[in-house]
Amino acid sequence: MLPYWRIKYRIPPFFLWLASAAIGFYTNSTAQGYAIGDALDNFTLRATDGRQVALSDFSSHRGIIVVFTCNHCPFSQMYESRIIRLARTFEPRGMPLLAINPNDSAQVPEDSFMEMVKTARRKKYPFPYLHDPTQEVARRFGAARTPHVFVARRANDKFILVYKGAVDNDPEQNKGKAAEAYVEKVAEAILNGKEDMPYSEVKAVGCTIKWRKGQN
Repeated sequence: MLPYWRIKYRIPPFFLWLASAAIGFYTNSTAQGYAIGDALDNFTLRATDGRQVALSDFSSHRGIIVVFTCNHCPFSQMYESRIIRLARTFEPRGMPLLAINPNDSAQVPEDSFMEMVKTARRKKYPFPYLHDPTQEVARRFGAARTPHVFVARRANDKFILVYKGAVDNDPEQNKGKAAEAYVEKVAEAILNGKEDMPYSEVKAVGCTIKWRKGQN
């Protein structure tokens, strides 16, 4: 039997494609941000457990996976179990995952901080779920959609961006295990000490970030 969230939010592939096509890919200036090879700036955001979590807290780790996601987006919901699996697979090996909700909750009440707290507790997220209320961090990264993933390797005291884009090429999870598991393969390459990444940039598929009015 499919998990509850998969039953509730399962959407035919055609409608997923139509939704993405209708709103287009990377259509505004918010899609700039970091380029591959850039060092990530430090940031500090509040997590659903009340902690202030900074990127620099993970400076001893071999890499970092940053996922911009949210509560309400059907794409984020469909990828939720895979994001949880990434965290459980790679955090023990030295590559933690941070999830960041950048949406304007004035437009989407389901993405308010309190709703984030409820979701994180109910789903028992094994990763920090962070709130980006000013959307500054999302803009700095160049995040455009939910989910939108950024993977960086540690070089000395910096995190260097090596990948940005989709989790994999299977939004509907029709294949069971994605044929092209982009984030998983990049993370494995980092942990295996490889310099050349199997992927560097793939278009993210998902809902557009809900930017505060007058700031998109």
